[in-house]
Amino acid sequence: MNGDAIVDEYETPTKRERAGEYLMLRLRTAMGIEEQEYRRSFGMDFAPLERLLREFASHGWAGEAKGRWRFTPKGFFISNRLIGALLERQEELTLDRVLLGVGAAARAKAEEQK
Repeated sequence: MNGDAIVDEYETPTKRERAGEYLMLRLRTAMGIEEQEYRRSFGMDFAPLERLLREFASHGWAGEAKGRWRFTPKGFFISNRLIGALLERQEELTLDRVLLGVGAAARAKAEEQK
């Protein structure tokens, strides 16, 4: 190889990234996604995603059975858009958590300076 160094590089995905992969991959299968599995695996709140999934269900795009959410055949047809909406919701949750942490840290610092 011409004496050039071989670059061995890899990145470890964050929990948020792994959660996004879980949503993207599982919703494209008949297995679907499950609240407790999501919470246990990624430590993230599922309720906002479930609200969105319920909205999808009201349009006939998703359904829940035995605790697992899946896309219907109608939902599979537009799955990229639906998954995109779920990923956006997940990003909003992550941003909200960060902002809450920043706010709490600022309040603690202000209390310290009194």
